[in-house]
Amino acid sequence: MSTTNTALEEHRRAVREHWNRSMRGDFDPWSIPAHTPRAEERMLAAMEYAAYQLGEINQRLARIIDVTEEVRRRIRD
Repeated sequence: MSTTNTALEEHRRAVREHWNRSMRGDFDPWSIPAHTPRAEERMLAAMEYAAYQLGEINQRLARIIDVTEEVRRRIRD
């Protein structure tokens, strides 16, 4: 792998880790950097956070449904 590809992969990993840290914690609209104080930016951050959290909830509900269906099948058999 070339140096350019390695640097790009490291950057992508750093961005992904930052995204995961910011989305998994509690939402704080004031944690947005000082250079983006506009209400539109805070609203965008809130919508991204809400979308991420809804996706997490959706995945967990899907797992619960799968387990429930498996238990139902075992009870019937």
